Amino acid sequence: MIQRLSMHENIVAEQVLAIQLRAYALEAALLNYPDLPPLKDSVYTLQNTNETFYGYVKDNELAGVISIEENEGVYIICRVAVNPHFHRQGIAQELLNFIQERYSTTLVVTTGVANTPAVRLYEKSGFQEVRRFYMPDGLELVTFSK
Repeated sequence: MIQRLSMHENIVAEQVLAIQLRAYALEAALLNYPDLPPLKDSVYTLQNTNETFYGYVKDNELAGVISIEENEGVYIICRVAVNPHFHRQGIAQELLNFIQERYSTTLVVTTGVANTPAVRLYEKSGFQEVRRFYMPDGLELVTFSK
């Protein structure tokens, strides 16, 4: 079941942070890039973002999260994170489908080029690559839009 998350509740923000740290640690290893910004988040930063968070609950446990932020009529997918314990169960796909159905406007997402699972997820969902670029420290990113 997917539901909107109230990030002002400390317990919810703590659960989101725990999932995010575990999921993005795997991405950091995949990209060979230990300084991913989501790894620097805290309960405070999550509670003070303008993003709207949704969670996928399975067996009474928060298994995955997705967040979006609106900017001039375009919705930016800011983060997608699934508890590694629940990997390979289609949770990221379901979260993405939920956002696409709920926000039937332009969606944009950026990820590391070397993050093959994420790139495949977005391509499979009909997102089109619109831009590739390098961060100043050399990390190659790709932006998709739908």
